[in-house]
Amino acid sequence: MPHMGETKGASFASRLKRLMGSMSPRHIARELDVSEGTVYQWLAVEDRVPRGEHVAALAQMFGVTSDYLLGIEPEPDEPEPDPDLPPGAEPVGEMVLIPLYARVTAGEGGVIDTEIVEYHHLPRRFLPESELESCGLIEARGDSMTGAAGIEDGDWVLLCHNVEPQDGQIAVVDIDGEATVKRIYRTPDGIILQADNPAVPPRVISGPALEHTRVLGRVMRVIRQM
Repeated sequence: MPHMGETKGASFASRLKRLMGSMSPRHIARELDVSEGTVYQWLAVEDRVPRGEHVAALAQMFGVTSDYLLGIEPEPDEPEPDPDLPPGAEPVGEMVLIPLYARVTAGEGGVIDTEIVEYHHLPRRFLPESELESCGLIEARGDSMTGAAGIEDGDWVLLCHNVEPQDGQIAVVDIDGEATVKRIYRTPDGIILQADNPAVPPRVISGPALEHTRVLGRVMRVIRQM
């Protein structure tokens, strides 16, 4: 692993920017328990590399390897730089079709029931490796996640069913047939669903209510329609 300031190939900053897309630095800071200023330094200083544990945590978050983030591992079929691109711009790369769900609920026998409205193209790099078939878009409703996550009413969130959310990460949870987007925390008695908007109180689910509750997967990215 390279030491501070020693990267090979693409810089850590450029790869992190590419993976983040429209994700806010505040969201990264909260997920990794670091200051927002630290994340801005990672993004702004081309030769700056975080500590090893932070690189590993970011790699897990985005479904890539630490070597990829550090510029050691090349992009799959990475194209030659386009001389027509403006400074700082990067090619989109491979695109894939992802379904937009009208609804997503827990079905019988652990199956996820979905109702697909249409399909949209997204950059392949937005998705975790080997999880293409388990990912789809849902439209967020309300203002409960407008804090650190920056999820506004009408934003699309990329849900991956096969990625288990860890404590503090954002999940889609089915409660009595209704999907909600919240941070999840597990307790000995059940789960706590926490909004990022401080005006929205946490929801504690335990006892018989757990029988009607199922975690559908982890939110990997927020996509804002312009």
